[in-house]
Amino acid sequence: MERDNRASVGGMEGDKDVRVANKRSLRCSDLVLRYFVVANAIACSYAAVSLLLTLASRGGKKNVALMIIILDLVMVALLFSGNGAATTAGLLGYQGNKHVQWNKVCNMFGKFCNQVAAAIAMSMLASLAFLLLVLLAALNLHKKHK
Repeated sequence: MERDNRASVGGMEGDKDVRVANKRSLRCSDLVLRYFVVANAIACSYAAVSLLLTLASRGGKKNVALMIIILDLVMVALLFSGNGAATTAGLLGYQGNKHVQWNKVCNMFGKFCNQVAAAIAMSMLASLAFLLLVLLAALNLHKKHK
C-alpha cells in the first residue's frame, strides 16, 4: 500500500528505484507554484494598468489616486500570499515532512529547486519594493490633500 502512494523515478545507473514523494504532495506543490506564478502575473498586469491610469489622471484627482492605492494594497497582499505559499512548498521540497511521509525532493531536483528559490527571492524583493511604492504614494496623497 505504501508503495502505491509514492511516485517513483528510475535512476540512470540501473534498476535502482528512488522514492521521491507521495503523489499528493507533488500535486499540492504544483498547485502552490501555479498560484505563485499567477499571483505574480496578476500583480504585474495590474501594475501596467495602474501606471496607465496614473498617467491618464495626472491632475490630482483624489478619488482615482485613493482607488489606485487601495488596489495597490490588494496587490501587495496577493504578492505576499503567493510568496508565503511558494516558500512553504519550497521548504517542504527541501526538508520534507516526516509526519505525513513527504520525502525531500530537492536532493534529486537540485536545479529546479534552485530556480524556484531564486524566483521566490526575486519576488520577495519586488513585493517589498511594491510595498514601499504604495507607502510613498499614500504619503504623497496625504501631503497633497491635507
